[in-house]
Amino acid sequence: MPGHDRLACAERSRGCQSWRMACRARNGRDQFGHAALGQTHRRAGRRVDVVEEKLEHTNQLGADAAVDASSIDAADAIRDITGGGANVSIEALGIAQMTNASVECLATLGRHVHVGMPSGDGMMTINMRAIYSKQLSFFGTRGMPSWTYPSLLGTIARKEVDLNPMVAREVALSEASHELRAMTGPTSPGTALITDFLN
Repeated sequence: MPGHDRLACAERSRGCQSWRMACRARNGRDQFGHAALGQTHRRAGRRVDVVEEKLEHTNQLGADAAVDASSIDAADAIRDITGGGANVSIEALGIAQMTNASVECLATLGRHVHVGMPSGDGMMTINMRAIYSKQLSFFGTRGMPSWTYPSLLGTIARKEVDLNPMVAREVALSEASHELRAMTGPTSPGTALITDFLN
């Protein structure tokens, strides 16, 4: 994708899902990632979070903008940054506050992508007036199907994206269960990469 594209990839197991949805966006569109998006890299543009450490990590990797949703109205800030609203927003935390910010920050005819299952019982109140009045599209994705892996792995093999900034630590296969359990609470920026398959 050309440098003027804006995209963000979600942290944790949701990364591949977000990557797939973000890469389907058209060239030249403003994209914002909301919460739990710690794996932003040089190819990414913008990010919204409430964890200062993750916002700092995003800035270090060259994001165009970072919004601290704990201190300001995220939707208002994004509309200001984009000059009227983002064309695509990706939400991966699964709570109503961030989902509605993701919807409300969009420009007319924008697209919201909800990655993964919402927290709790999966029920939340959504600002349908914003969806209706701006004629927005609302997409949900529950996983990355196996037939899309060749495209993703091909992008990596061709070195069109550098995943190294996303890797915080290398672990053994025996530590995988621990890493998965850790995803239920706060995590530091980056993700674990299994490199030792014998232990």
